[in-house]
Formats: sequence, structure tokens, C-alpha cells
Amino acid sequence: MKAGSLNIPFRIEEPAQDVDAHGQLSVRWTRFVNGWARRDVMRGDEEIISQTSTATELAVFETRWRTGITPNMRLIDTRDDQVWNIRSAIDRDGKRRELRLVCERVVI
Repeated sequence: MKAGSLNIPFRIEEPAQDVDAHGQLSVRWTRFVNGWARRDVMRGDEEIISQTSTATELAVFETRWRTGITPNMRLIDTRDDQVWNIRSAIDRDGKRRELRLVCERVVI
């Protein structure tokens, strides 16, 4: 993986649960790691849920290997603060050199 092809700055965040003053659970996002990736947009989709049209976009972010990234985390493209939900984290060749993050976001 050539460094020049990694042109998307990103931040991975993980969820942390808190209990507020009323005893209600709330989720806040905390930084897990920052890095650089290459992004390939795969497709867009639109569906009707509860009489509301929802558009989504699917993309793959390729970056250097990092341990601990899971599908319950999210990726933030720090150029424009787009939030991408991580659907899978794949080590394609098993050598722990590259990481492929399949991500989805809701398009507003």
C-alpha cells in the first residue's frame, strides 16, 4: 500500500455508555484512533421505511492494519465530518498489513 494513495484523513470512534442523572443510558463516542485511508464508493441505495425515503451509501476504506477495530465502531471522514458506520473490518490476505473497512452512511 503506497502512502500517496492514502489521502482521506479519518478518525475511528467507539461507543461508550454512560448513565445520566435520571438513570437513563446514553451513548457517547470516544476517539479510538486517527489515520489515513483510500476510499472507494461502492454503491448507493434508497429504501422506504415508515413512509420516509432513506438513502444510504456503501464504501470501502483501505488503510494500514490496526488491531481492535470492530463493526460496532464508526469512521469519521475528518475532511467534512461524514459519519460512516463500520459494517466489517477485513484483513484480506491475513498478513496484518492492510485493513479493509466496509462502511455505510445515511445520506441526508
